Amino acid sequence: MDPGVFGLRKSRLRALKIFFSILVFFAVGGILLGVWYVKRLEGVVTAKFEGRKWQFPSKIYSDTYLLYPGMNLRGDELLEKLRRLGYRESRDTPKAKGEYRFLHRDGLLEIYLHDFIYPLETFKEMPVRISLRGATVTKMENVDNGEELFSLELEPELVTGLFDRIWEERRLVNLAEVPPPLVRAILAIEDERFYSHRGIDPVAILRASWANLRSGGIVQGGSTLTQQLMKNFFLGDERTLQRKIKEVLMALVAERKYSKEEILQNYLNEIYLGQKGAQGIFGIWEAAQFYFSKELRDLTIGEMAVLAGLIKAPNRYSPYRSVEAATKRRNIVLAKMLEEKLIARSQYESALRE
Repeated sequence: MDPGVFGLRKSRLRALKIFFSILVFFAVGGILLGVWYVKRLEGVVTAKFEGRKWQFPSKIYSDTYLLYPGMNLRGDELLEKLRRLGYRESRDTPKAKGEYRFLHRDGLLEIYLHDFIYPLETFKEMPVRISLRGATVTKMENVDNGEELFSLELEPELVTGLFDRIWEERRLVNLAEVPPPLVRAILAIEDERFYSHRGIDPVAILRASWANLRSGGIVQGGSTLTQQLMKNFFLGDERTLQRKIKEVLMALVAERKYSKEEILQNYLNEIYLGQKGAQGIFGIWEAAQFYFSKELRDLTIGEMAVLAGLIKAPNRYSPYRSVEAATKRRNIVLAKMLEEKLIARSQYESALRE
């Protein structure tokens, strides 16, 4: 063999060995770096899930509001008080706590009182009827048993909240406190495969990509509920590939370390659902109070669908901003629930009439 050819082959072989050595070095280094990065993200996720997740404002309340026969009211003082406390005016006799009806011609005010806990005493919900002569309270009675009342108290009114730098209203709930139809409504419209995926959903990603390709714009997202939670907890709204990769990795970590129930409960307490002046409305309980002045257990199917529909774009679909947009979005959620057999046809039709 020609010594020159042999030498050329030998140098090529040496070059290949060097190339593959460098390749292996970077591959191993990349793997080690990836493992370190995932472990670092795992520490961040664990610290959030197992530490203090949210800051809560200190709140200052007024005293209770005492009513008694012979009391003189100033103008619409009592009606304004009820509205500030979140009571809803009803056309019919109040049947649920938080409702009231004023029959001006008959001089009657009917209120279904909230229950509340006050130092040294617990006040139970009950329907009451207050008789008025002009601006004077003449008689009060418990509608359930006809018992005459010689005094009653309305719950304290929130005067102000002492916020830190972040103005967020939020009250935490356990998953067991959230009505199952509300959970089903949220999963149906936001992440119908929540209980079958492990943090990311390839089916949803492909479906969203196809829908966006056909429309020529972004009309559907493929993020799972777990990804949304990671974004809200850690990443903000920045739209970059780096942020998306981080979101996916964190979602995979969260699904590996925590149960579906833990993830879902955190999500229901974390989600942003609107704005009240400078204060953000966060969590499903706060949203039920803000939009409907109701406890979660008292929501109707239609109201649950409104809340589920808000998640996509809270301010666009807010009933306070556009009743028409909120109704259309609610109907989409209801149709999805019917399609998935989460509600009966009769429930669907009843909710549409709300």
